[in-house]
Amino acid sequence: PARRWPWAVLLIALVSAAVAAGVLAWQGSQPELIAVPDVTGLPRADAVAELADDGFVLAFADVREPGTERGEVVATQPAAGTELEVGESLTVFVSLGEPLVTVPDVAGLTVTDATARLEDAGLELGAIRMVNDEQVAEGLVVEGVTPGGATQLEPGTVVDLVISEGPRDRVVPEVPVSGSVDEATAALTDLGLFPSVTRAYSEAVPAGSVIAFEPTPGAIVPPGTNISIVVSDGPEPRVVPAVIGLDVLEAQEILENAGFVVVDVQGPPNLPVLATDPPAGETHAFGTEIVIATSLTAG
Repeated sequence: PARRWPWAVLLIALVSAAVAAGVLAWQGSQPELIAVPDVTGLPRADAVAELADDGFVLAFADVREPGTERGEVVATQPAAGTELEVGESLTVFVSLGEPLVTVPDVAGLTVTDATARLEDAGLELGAIRMVNDEQVAEGLVVEGVTPGGATQLEPGTVVDLVISEGPRDRVVPEVPVSGSVDEATAALTDLGLFPSVTRAYSEAVPAGSVIAFEPTPGAIVPPGTNISIVVSDGPEPRVVPAVIGLDVLEAQEILENAGFVVVDVQGPPNLPVLATDPPAGETHAFGTEIVIATSLTAG
């Protein structure tokens, strides 16, 4: 037995060495694990530099997070402290800034109320542009204008306002060539003007036709202005002139120049005028027929 114990010791040592070698070999075959560092709050470039040095394969995702600024790292996936093998993928979430806010509807509000509504939403008033608008009353907001027509914006973004100056002024049109009252009424109504009819005598315009507009064509007026359509009643009635004692031809000329029509001569035409029917001094319509008498008896 005294001679065998060195061999036993040697055997134990060899076994121990083999086990240790096996453990070392196993450990050497295992992948290197690295804890994900905490890069929250760093600018993207600084975070990339730190994570790349650790051998991670990086992917990026954009997020919006309250209380963060654009370009700031919000988190990683897996989270900081997680052990990963060298070369594993790591997603880095980078902030686009504060969450977007919805643009409020400000149409129909006063500038003061629209400004307050924008500020309540975290937005700011930008430029104000004035336009004529047929529907929106003067001084009220027609629409809010955002960059690119966006309906959601970053807090603090300016929103421009378009403000109504009310409907544009109108130009009184020309009187229709046809002289039609219906056509004149339609032309004015289409412009948002209010037509009304008045009548006047006219030597030149036939009865029932339009003589003029008042205010006159070309005048600039607000919408809703009353425009008078002046309609002809034809020539004004006139007084039968006195022609008694004149010869027939002279009397006929005077009567017809006054707008009457001589239709007959009763009595010898070579005698002076004794009377007219209707008689001198009466008022009658233009074109009234008149009979001249040179004798009170026929023949």
